Amino acid sequence: MIFMKSLLVLVSISIILLFGTAHSISAQDSTLISSEPENMSELNSIITKLLKEERYEESLFYLDKILAIEPNNIKALTSKAAAFSNMGEYVKALELYNKALSIDKYNAEIGNEIVNLLSKTPIIPVSGSYDKNNDESIIDVQIRATVRNTSGELVAVIEDSHGRYLPVSFFTDQVFDEYFEKEIVEINDQKFEVLTYETMQNITEENYAITSGFTFSPIKSGSHEVVVFHIYTANIETEMDDEIFIEWTIVRKST
Repeated sequence: MIFMKSLLVLVSISIILLFGTAHSISAQDSTLISSEPENMSELNSIITKLLKEERYEESLFYLDKILAIEPNNIKALTSKAAAFSNMGEYVKALELYNKALSIDKYNAEIGNEIVNLLSKTPIIPVSGSYDKNNDESIIDVQIRATVRNTSGELVAVIEDSHGRYLPVSFFTDQVFDEYFEKEIVEINDQKFEVLTYETMQNITEENYAITSGFTFSPIKSGSHEVVVFHIYTANIETEMDDEIFIEWTIVRKST
């Protein structure tokens, strides 16, 4: 998929805050802000000043005014995303950056920001609840790891569930489409998607250790690693050249 592959090669980090020429409006600041200007140039000037002064929450009001007029304004979308990012609202920022990238598909700077924020966004635990009232889209993250030695003899089999996931739906959807097989099942009169992915890991000098968990990270770009799924397991003691056959199973609500 073009989106996923383009993110793999993005290495610079930049925030787009390009809103015309900044004006010195400190003396008129309260007047301009209280007047709720409709003029685009004036809106841009106020936004530039608010962002420069790190008044991110205040800037959202004026950014929304521009987006109400021009919903696909790239500068407004990326600046609003940057404001949310600086407020620690990474998921909201990512949704805006993703919209901007859908408009300007080959914008490397926006792609870099997405990789940067995805690597910062905390993964969260699943509830594991199949109750109808559970609002989570991803219900469970499960793993089965089978270890065999160089002779093909079975060393260990570990199974675990209730892992953690990245709560950014547009990105996890891309991951599922790119890597996972899908099956629809019915549990307690509800339809769920069971998504599976299999991979083999060879034990080398670099990863020779006692394994106590597994991470699914489809993007590693420079210092950025995007962790989509993680699960802790019982310790697995391995030896050089052992092979671990890893089976991921993700359960989510069917839309």
